[in-house]
Amino acid sequence: MSSFAREVREYANVDFSKWTYYRARKFANKEIYGDNKLQYGMLWDYCTELRRSNPGSTVIMKTNTEGSTSLVFKRIYICFQACKQGFRGGCRPIVGLDGCHLKANHKGQILSAVGIDANNGMFPIAFSVVESECKDSWLWFLDRLRTDLGIDSGNQVTWISDKQKGLESALVAQFTTPNHRHCLRHLYNNFKSQHRGVYLKQLMWNATSSTTEYRIEAKKLEGTKWKNGVGCRIWKLLEKTKQLAVNHDVIYLGDKKFEVNTRSNEQFAVDLNTWYCGCRKWSLCGLPCTHAMAAIISRGLNPVE
Repeated sequence: MSSFAREVREYANVDFSKWTYYRARKFANKEIYGDNKLQYGMLWDYCTELRRSNPGSTVIMKTNTEGSTSLVFKRIYICFQACKQGFRGGCRPIVGLDGCHLKANHKGQILSAVGIDANNGMFPIAFSVVESECKDSWLWFLDRLRTDLGIDSGNQVTWISDKQKGLESALVAQFTTPNHRHCLRHLYNNFKSQHRGVYLKQLMWNATSSTTEYRIEAKKLEGTKWKNGVGCRIWKLLEKTKQLAVNHDVIYLGDKKFEVNTRSNEQFAVDLNTWYCGCRKWSLCGLPCTHAMAAIISRGLNPVE
C-alpha cells in the first residue's frame, strides 16, 4: 500500500488518507479481476467448457442448497485427461499430496496431487478446491483420484505428504494398507525444535537417503556413539570451556544463582534455572560460557544436562 500511495503522490502530486487508498485498490481489483460472487455463478459454464475443450477430463462440482432455490458452491475437482495419460505413461509410482489455504474473500482450501516425471520434475495430476481440510474432503478427493489413475490398491503407488489434517486417516479408509511416507522436510522442522545443529541435520538426511536396511542401521549407530549424548565437536568445546572456567571465582547465592568473578575483575550474574549469564553468550549460542561452566562445576553438576 505504501508503494501505491508513493506512486500517486509522484504522479498526481496529491495525497489521501490510507482508507482512501484501500478503497481505491479494492475498486481497481474489482474492475480488473471482477466480482467474486459473479465469478462463482459462472462455474457451471466453466466446468462445461473444460469438458468440451479437454475430452476425457474429470470435472466434478458439488454444491449445497441454501434456502429453496439458491445453490452455494462447496467443492470442485479437476483432473485433465492429459495429466491422467501422462502419469500412467511416463511417471514413477509416487504421488505427493498437499493442501494450502486460499486467501480470497471466500477462503477455503486447495488440495493437490503431483507426481514425478521421467526427468525427475514435478508433474501435476489433479487439484480440488474444498471448504476445509478434513477427513471428509480428503476422502472425496482421493476417491476421485483413485478412479482417474486406475489405482486398485494403495500399494501400487507411494503416497508422500506431511501430516495434513485428516489425510492419514483418509488414506487408510480409502486403501486399508496404503504405502504412505511423510515428507522429510516437514519431519525435520519438528525434529529441529528439540535437536538443533548442522551435524544432526546431516545425520537425519543421511539415514533417510540410505537405500538398504543395513545402511540405515549404520547411520543410526553413528548417532549412538556420542559421548554423554552430544556430538564430538560439542564435547571438545565443553572440555575447552571447562579448562578456561577454572580461572573464575564463584559465589553461590542460593536457588542455583551465582556471582562469578573473573581475573580481570569483571562480575557476571549466572542463573542455572533459566540458562542465563550476564555476558549473554549462553543465551545466544546455547552452550555454557566459561562463567556458567564455572558455576556448574562448583555445584558438581553435569554440563551436558
